[in-house]
Parts: sequence; C-alpha cells; structure tokens
Amino acid sequence: MRFPINRTSIAAALLCVTLGFTVPAYAAQTDPNIPFEVAERSERDTLTRSYAIHPHDGREPSGAYKRETEAKAAAWLTQIGSNKWQPDFAGLTGEFEANPFAPLPQYLRVFGGNVSFTIGFDQKINANMSAAEVEGLINYIGADGFSISALSSEDWKCDARLLRSPHITRGIRVTKFKDGALGLKIGTEFSALACQDRRVTSGLPYPTLPDFSYVSLAQAFAADLTLEIAIPTLKGAVTTTNPAIWRKINHEAWRLARAPSVFELMSIYADGHLNAAEGRPAVTFNAYRTDDVPEGFKDHHMVLATITTFGILDDSIEAERWSGLARLHDGKWYLERLYLSQKCKRSPEPGAWTSSPCN
Repeated sequence: MRFPINRTSIAAALLCVTLGFTVPAYAAQTDPNIPFEVAERSERDTLTRSYAIHPHDGREPSGAYKRETEAKAAAWLTQIGSNKWQPDFAGLTGEFEANPFAPLPQYLRVFGGNVSFTIGFDQKINANMSAAEVEGLINYIGADGFSISALSSEDWKCDARLLRSPHITRGIRVTKFKDGALGLKIGTEFSALACQDRRVTSGLPYPTLPDFSYVSLAQAFAADLTLEIAIPTLKGAVTTTNPAIWRKINHEAWRLARAPSVFELMSIYADGHLNAAEGRPAVTFNAYRTDDVPEGFKDHHMVLATITTFGILDDSIEAERWSGLARLHDGKWYLERLYLSQKCKRSPEPGAWTSSPCN
C-alpha cells in the first residue's frame, strides 16, 4: 500500500539515503547486485518517492512478475471457494512484552516460520492456569502475519488479512496449556489476501512501495487455523490441578450458595477487603462457560468464575483468589465447587500462589 506523502519538495532530503547516493528507477532492472535507494519523480509535481531493492538472484521485480503472482493468488482463492483454509502453524515461540502503558495487562508476541502476531490478555496468565482459564482471558489475536505457504516463495510472502479490523476476537479456542506449550484453534473469516516481494522495502525519506512489489485481493475466505506455541518462560511449572496451588473449600464454609448472578455469587469474597477503611485493594473478576466439569454436570450450563483481590490490607496475605464452579438452573446460579488460592507475604517463594494458609 502507498503511504501519504508530504506535498512539499523533498528532493534535498534524498541526498542522505542509506548508502549516500541515489540511482534512477531503471537501475532496478539493470544492476541487482548492490542494494540501493530508487528515486521516482512524479511527472505531475515535484514529489519524490523512494524504496530499496536488495541484492538477489533470479527474476527481477517487475510488473510482469507481479501479474503472475496475482494470477496465482486469484487461482488459490478460487480453489478455496466455499471450503476452508486449514493451515497448521507449528514450532512457534511466544515472548511476553513488557509495556506498563499498554491498555491491556499482558501481551504475548508470537513468531516463527514466517508468522508474527500478538495475543492480548485481559489479565496476566501464568503456568498455574488451565486451558479454559487462559481461553477466557484472551482479548484478541492479531490478524496480520498468517502466512499462506501455498503462495509464498523465495521472492514473495503472502498473508491472510482482515480489512475491517486488525484483530480476531471470536472463534478462539485454547486446546492445550501445559508445561509452557499453548495450543490454539481459530475459526475465522479473512477478508483479503496480500503479497509482497520480499526484496523490495520502503526507503527514505518517506516510506513507500512501488506498484510492482505488492498484490492485494479483497475476497473473503473462511479459515480454521491450528497453532502450536512454545512459551519458554512458563515451561516446567505446575498446573492448577496441583493441590499445592488450590485448596477446596467445604460447603459449610461457603458464604453464599446461590444468587441471581454469577458476579453476586462470587463478589462476596472480595467485599471485606473493599469495605476496609485503609489500603488500596484492586479486584479482577472473570467468568466463562466451561465444559471441563465433573461427570455429573456434563449436561448443565456451567460457568467457572474467579475473583482475585490484590493489595490486601493484611500482615500476611498479599493477594487471594476464589474460584467457583457455578450451575445455572431456573434463572438462578448455584455454587457447586469452591477453591481458594493465596499469595503470602512471608512465603519462601515470593509471588507464588499456594493452597496453604498464610501465617
């Protein structure tokens, strides 16, 4: 795509390109052996656009090469037709990005095998969570960066794109989350296909790409994506099923057994901290439909809800979270299971969740 260009003369700025010189546009076809900046001057005005063509072997970037790639991409879309594109992306790596000013609490940058995208989470995830918990915390998955291997080549990289939104927010399922491995299934519909010649990059002073270096076809096609992501920082930790993380709270200790809403059913476990005259507690609440339930509840509408309180005004407790399995029946929510996990200020493992009472 082309970027807006400042409507002032910038010919002088082109004197300071990467290698210190410019060459005419036709040099792209005559000497592919050195990297250079290509300057194109419009016949209608004095604007100058620049891009770079890097050293390469084989065919030159050209309009004819673009038209061949465009025809190949159009044939692929026709072949997909009413079927679904079903690629597998394996061998990916995920790294958490630290940005305290970002709107969401956590982002995971995923890359590998010509794939690069970001997952945004409504709450920081950790290795002690279940697959269902992680799924419930995914806010979005970046839509750019899903490479179409059937069209990509040494010269061209083709990706599936969304035109109306850069994010996928629906059809996301976490199939695995254990020992630093995250498995995802994404059912979505892409609205376009875009290809770019890998050897042509934006130049100076204003980034632009020549027409012969990119292809864009706006045509919708459905997709079922399968992704396997390794998250090294979460590898080797225990899961939420480990009794060292959660302890079950018996029925007689429940503060509420049923309520008109799941929030009302669980919020009672944070009321005491919020009503304190001192301190600055912060509360997060998450609830999502789950099928990962005991055998007797398989045919019921079940929700797993977790309310977490941070910044607790207590000498021994840093944070605590209550997780409840609730069942919907006749317009009411019934608590069926309740678990508690805490972070202790005097723990031998600072910052670790534990089922043991804090002393």
